[in-house]
Amino acid sequence: MSLAYRYELESAEREVGPELMVYPNPSNDGKFSYTVETTALEDMHLMVVDVVGKQVYAATVKQINGQYKGSFDLSKYSDGLYIVRLQYGNQTYTRKIVIRR
Repeated sequence: MSLAYRYELESAEREVGPELMVYPNPSNDGKFSYTVETTALEDMHLMVVDVVGKQVYAATVKQINGQYKGSFDLSKYSDGLYIVRLQYGNQTYTRKIVIRR
């Protein structure tokens, strides 16, 4: 087992917090939906940045607990890779998304 593989396995086991799903990925029109499943009452801050770190979308949802569904529209932005950042409590979670027309 390589050192890199061990690190990934250990990191995955330690991850706690909300489950974040972003779909469809890749998107052929720049429109995405997301689902967050949480176990504690907290504010959620969702941000999407492009590959150079420029913020292209941001939203805050107050006091969510359980399952929350939302969507965002990046159709006016170029094809490419974007990073979704979810801040929940004192933790930050990321997912990569792609627009491919």
